[in-house]
Amino acid sequence: MSLDYSHFFREEEDPEDEYLEKQYQEFFEVIRIHLIIVLLVSVLCFVANFIISRYKNIDLNSEVPSSRTDRLTYWVAIKLCMFGLAIAIGIALLLPMTIISNEILLLYPENEYPNLRWLNDNLIKQLWHYIFIFSNFCFILIPFSYFFAESTGFSTSTDSFCSRILQAILETQLTLTIILSCIFLGLSTVFPIFQANIFQLITFWLNFPFLYSCISFFGAILLLVCIPKGILNLVYLLDGYITRPYLVNSTTEKYDRVSIEETVLISRMQLMNRYREKYGEIPANLIPNTKDQTDDDNKSLSYELLSELISKNDRRRELHQKITASWIRSKIPWLLYPLAMALLVTTTGITCAIVFFNLSTRLLKLNDSTRGQQFVLGIASISKMGIVGAIFQTLLIIYIGIATLVGMYNLPILGLLQPIRGKTPYIKIMLNCMVVLILSSALPLFTRTVGITNFDLFGNFGQIVWTQNHHLVLFYNCAFLVALSICLCHSVVVKLSKEFFSRLHRFLLYLNRVFQDFHQKMRNIRERWKTSSSSSYHYYHSLCHHLNFRQCFTILFIRQLHLFTHYYIFELQRHLQSRKLQRRVINLFLDTNHHHQLVIN
Repeated sequence: MSLDYSHFFREEEDPEDEYLEKQYQEFFEVIRIHLIIVLLVSVLCFVANFIISRYKNIDLNSEVPSSRTDRLTYWVAIKLCMFGLAIAIGIALLLPMTIISNEILLLYPENEYPNLRWLNDNLIKQLWHYIFIFSNFCFILIPFSYFFAESTGFSTSTDSFCSRILQAILETQLTLTIILSCIFLGLSTVFPIFQANIFQLITFWLNFPFLYSCISFFGAILLLVCIPKGILNLVYLLDGYITRPYLVNSTTEKYDRVSIEETVLISRMQLMNRYREKYGEIPANLIPNTKDQTDDDNKSLSYELLSELISKNDRRRELHQKITASWIRSKIPWLLYPLAMALLVTTTGITCAIVFFNLSTRLLKLNDSTRGQQFVLGIASISKMGIVGAIFQTLLIIYIGIATLVGMYNLPILGLLQPIRGKTPYIKIMLNCMVVLILSSALPLFTRTVGITNFDLFGNFGQIVWTQNHHLVLFYNCAFLVALSICLCHSVVVKLSKEFFSRLHRFLLYLNRVFQDFHQKMRNIRERWKTSSSSSYHYYHSLCHHLNFRQCFTILFIRQLHLFTHYYIFELQRHLQSRKLQRRVINLFLDTNHHHQLVIN
């Protein structure tokens, strides 16, 4: 009988130690979450700084005075705009990052893969919370950056930089107070729940989710205009940047041109070498484009020709490889445009179907039961199609973001804000950051409203007021569906009809040219045939007056066949006669030459 003495050596677990260990874990988890958020925001700031540095004005002397304080003010204003653009990019990427994180947690559970323990539900929710706070803060920072860049400081202040900060704060506060008061007065006249008094006004100023909902509603209206416009402009961009390079010159034409240039260079070098072997140096008047050149330049001309010949030879070999490539490789440029157009039209059509399905479910009130449930990452997939549906939702959100940017810069007023590389002034950079921030703040709400994703937004994003208005959401879905359907019809029906009618017009022009040539030939044959057999010509015409259309057409066809036969027989006879004449001339020449040889002998 064996006795178990292990319980004598066990240490009793102290409840206080368990509590301290739990506190340590929570503390380190909070530190880890905040460290990851800081790293993500730093990466976004780096990307935003790269974008702004690419487009901002390089010549600072034309925009900023040369004093140190003005340069420092300009630098701070640019960095504030950079932070606003970084937060705008972060808002646009919130949904894709959340969807991808949820699928990663489903594929790699936390209990099986402890290295992914940092990716959890708490991290994503804190990221949504901080992005919401930063976005509200950026709506104040970007106007402050403009007033700070334009400020000159108070005249009584000795420190110019600090006085500029104070002046910018006062101007920003005054501007935001006027704007928010005007919005409050407008809402109080429309909705009787808002009473126009000072206490309601202060409450309105401090209600940041409601202020954010007003800004996001304005951004949603802009999205309603920008997305269809952007899809149309994407179609035009495909026409301009994909088909044009392959319709100008074919590879065969380029190969022939390069081969001719290479042959000319070879013959030119051969002539120069022969001349140099016979007569020495080549005079300047025999060398083209040698005005104001020295003897050293003339000596280096052969080396320039040799280098140019080598480049032409390499180019000819590349084109030869393209010509002799396989059928698939040679047809890839021609297949790129239809594939891109089909992908664009298919994506737009699927978006229309998703919006229509969402509108139908909202009308039938089929999705009210799942509304308000708190979503937890790593429990179930966001899409009913699993990881494929989640990837498609992510790509669709990115596609909508690209269409938004393209459409924004093609609108009549917002198109004036389009940045130019290295030549964009600060005022345009600030306005671009502000507009992009407004549009990106509405993008998660837009995707949830039109049904692209059924994911309930985390934090204060899910408490936006206008998204809970059933009639407003229905009207918004109807408007977006109509705009997207018109855009799809324009990109498919109008585009295909234009292409069809242009091809039909070219085909009709070709047929007209063929018929004109045929008619001219028939006229020539008819004139010859009338002169040769006028009686049969009048016989056919008199006969056609007494017959119906089918019989007349048959007789005319036989007549035209007879004309063709007569014409070709006539041409053959003339050709044979010319051949006989040539033989007679040759025989006469040979006889004359033979007679001349006999006389000489």
